[in-house]
Amino acid sequence: MTAKEMPENKTPLDYPLPSFLHAVICIMGVFLMISLGMFVYEISLHAIIFLALMWVGVQAGILGYAFADIRNMMNSGIIKALPAIYIFLLIGMVIASFMQSGTISSLLYYGIDLLSPAIFLSAGLVLCSFMSVATGTSWGTVGTVGVVLIGIGDTIGIPLPIVACMIISGATFGDKLSPISDTTNLAALSADTNLCRHIYAMLYTTVPTFIIVLVILSVLGMQYADNALPTADIHNIQAALMGAYELNLWVTLLPLLLMFGMSMKRYSPGNTGIESIDALLGRGGLYSMAWTLLLSIMTLALGGIMHHAGFLRVLLMHILLI
Repeated sequence: MTAKEMPENKTPLDYPLPSFLHAVICIMGVFLMISLGMFVYEISLHAIIFLALMWVGVQAGILGYAFADIRNMMNSGIIKALPAIYIFLLIGMVIASFMQSGTISSLLYYGIDLLSPAIFLSAGLVLCSFMSVATGTSWGTVGTVGVVLIGIGDTIGIPLPIVACMIISGATFGDKLSPISDTTNLAALSADTNLCRHIYAMLYTTVPTFIIVLVILSVLGMQYADNALPTADIHNIQAALMGAYELNLWVTLLPLLLMFGMSMKRYSPGNTGIESIDALLGRGGLYSMAWTLLLSIMTLALGGIMHHAGFLRVLLMHILLI
């Protein structure tokens, strides 16, 4: 904490560091709240972090910190993450523009048109990867495009666990490497590194894994080459998309190509009548980022208190001396 952050006539030396036992109690309290709240009582994560924030604030008060001191600690933690907060807001607007312009619809429309029983698994893996990169969400891809592919895979006769493996693998791969993924941006900022450098570092583990999975799925997919493809279902989805958007491939993919081009250059970063497709195309905007944004702000405030009050420092000092 800097001198400017301290109340008048106070210096950092006026605030005692917590004892090792006090630091352990404080941090274990946070750990137990998160563990019990999520896995036993199934409480909202935002509520859990709020309770943890109150707990750590009380522990800082025991050390003699006034409310103004604790507020300054929270502010200090949040201020460092302001660039990420701005990025979250901008990402929400970018995703919304992709949805409304038909970019995501084009990926789905032309992607499922390329499916055939022999290459269903490998093509589905690539399609899920592209969708996840374009939308910045693995959960959204699994819950929308994944539902469509599950239905097609079941009709073809491919075991559903294999189809689920294909969907989750592609969605996770795309989300990790997406420049508009909220978790990827937050991880880069938390590590105090450049977004492009963070994505580049992940390539060493994600790309080899993706290739291995692609080869395995390609071999497995050849076993179902003679199965019938549910063309009627595919045509229904495509007709719904075409009815809601003017799908010109090169025009609608222009925003996505622009995003990839700017990422490579290292620049800073409607109703169809089909429920699963509506869920995908309805995502985006500032509201879609609210869950992650609010959780990040509360967590940063929590970290600010734990850092500046000395709880983390004392714990690490004793661990290093062991």
